[in-house]
Amino acid sequence: MQYGDNEQPQSGEYKPRLDAPKLAAFAAISLAGVALVVVSVTGAPSVGASIINNLPLTTVTHSGIVERAAVDVAVSANSEPAQRVSGQKASVQMAALEPAPTTVSPTTLASIETKTASLPASAPQPDIKKIRVRKGDTLMKALVRAGAPRPQAYEAIAALGKNFNPRRLKIGQELQVAFTPKAEQTKSAAELLFVQINADVDRDVITEREENGFVSREILRELKKVHMRSVGTINDSLYLSARRSDMPIGILMEMIRIFSWDVDFQRDIQRGDSFELFYEQYTDESGKAIKNGDVLFASMMLSGTKVSLYRHKLADGAIDYFNEKGQSARKALLRTPVNGARLSSRYGKRRHPVLGYTKMHKGLDFAAPRGTPIMAGGDGVIEMSQRNGSYGNYVRIRHNNNYKTAYAHLKNFGRGIRRGKRVRQGQIIGYIGTTGRSTGPHLHYEILKAGRQINPLRLKLPTGQKLKGKALARFQDMRSQTDQSIAATLTASEVASNAN
Repeated sequence: MQYGDNEQPQSGEYKPRLDAPKLAAFAAISLAGVALVVVSVTGAPSVGASIINNLPLTTVTHSGIVERAAVDVAVSANSEPAQRVSGQKASVQMAALEPAPTTVSPTTLASIETKTASLPASAPQPDIKKIRVRKGDTLMKALVRAGAPRPQAYEAIAALGKNFNPRRLKIGQELQVAFTPKAEQTKSAAELLFVQINADVDRDVITEREENGFVSREILRELKKVHMRSVGTINDSLYLSARRSDMPIGILMEMIRIFSWDVDFQRDIQRGDSFELFYEQYTDESGKAIKNGDVLFASMMLSGTKVSLYRHKLADGAIDYFNEKGQSARKALLRTPVNGARLSSRYGKRRHPVLGYTKMHKGLDFAAPRGTPIMAGGDGVIEMSQRNGSYGNYVRIRHNNNYKTAYAHLKNFGRGIRRGKRVRQGQIIGYIGTTGRSTGPHLHYEILKAGRQINPLRLKLPTGQKLKGKALARFQDMRSQTDQSIAATLTASEVASNAN
């Protein structure tokens, strides 16, 4: 609708036409008004007053009206209503909207820009990058790839070493690396602010830049410890039966290790045998299982014979597994030094697979994938760790004056395994391979008594510690408490069923 010179618009209809200079002035002063609001809200009345004093308030123009409105906002935020600028009115006559062309004073804009530049603003967020460790990466390589300058990365790693060993970095492990905000970054490399590493399921390690350099600390996540119970009957394989009982893989492997002194898992397991395990598990706030704890009780029914073992801490702090009578399950030597291996050749005469004629086989062969860890059969001292003819890579351990164990065809040796080194039972001494006279990856395992190879399967191994007196009484008290806890705990399958 068009209006004549003398016509008055209806309320809410009038839309004045503004030319480009007016629009520019309006936008500039509006921004100044916003700046003044920031000044007044952040508690700097002196700055607001200074800006007010520098504003030209004499020209009654379109830009002038906007300037006065901005001043009114600042004054109202910094003073009582009674202290408002005198003479200012709530409304302005429409005739005042027909100004002569004019622009905002350069002095005014310069003053506003100078004041607002020094005002405190919300701190910009750091530039955070998430990276994953690649094959062949060191922590230095990963940080440099993320954009960290080498000197700063070196400082961060040095500080991080107090809470985390960088050598334990794993492929796929996630790192968070923070740099100065992009707005503050110069043409040179960004400044490294912090590095955070997910060291474990319940622990992060962070190193942060402070005034005197980088400082490292831990961030712990609270987990709840719960007791779990898994039971099952073996109808096919131990692995499949354990998985059907909702037993975690890690707990299954621990069960095999616990029984490794008494049970040959290749030959002693029969259809219809059963198992029961009582163990700890750690969950997060949502109840999701995060990691496994200790196996507190393990029992197996093998061909009608029940074997039960309890985890017990002795007075000297040592931890071991004992049967109901307080007899340690630990033996002097392991019958099977490789977890999950298949017995591929027994002790005795056989047709040699390479030479082609019958020859005495003076050990046991365990077939397993190349690289499978091999454990020391017992505590002792490394007597030989080198290439040994048809045995290939070979390790021999002296356990006492009477017994030795030998390991042949290794792919390579365990870390630090050398002549004269003392090792503990279960320690990794090498890895399955096929060096020497061999047709495929396997371990040739020998037990020597008085310097001669004997049949490991027929060896009556000396048993470990047997508790007596007060030590036995303490164990029986612990056993009674554990039995009560087992009886009150649902099985893992029942827990999973209730959750659904």
